[in-house]
Amino acid sequence: KTNRLIVAEEGGRTGGVGAEVAAVVQDRAFDDLDAPIERIGAPDIPVPCSPVLEDAYIPKRKDIVGTVRRMVA
Repeated sequence: KTNRLIVAEEGGRTGGVGAEVAAVVQDRAFDDLDAPIERIGAPDIPVPCSPVLEDAYIPKRKDIVGTVRRMVA
């Protein structure tokens, strides 16, 4: 409906499933998009073992909501 795409995943942004989804959509539907594809994912660092750090590592709902609001504004 909006001709916009946000790909959100818990995995890292580089080389993950979300990167492949964004690449396929970019290849097949570039002319249908009204805005650049936004990707939300974990930072490209090793996954922390501490529960506190792991919680900070994984993208949160506020990250997704903020990106959506920025895209449609």
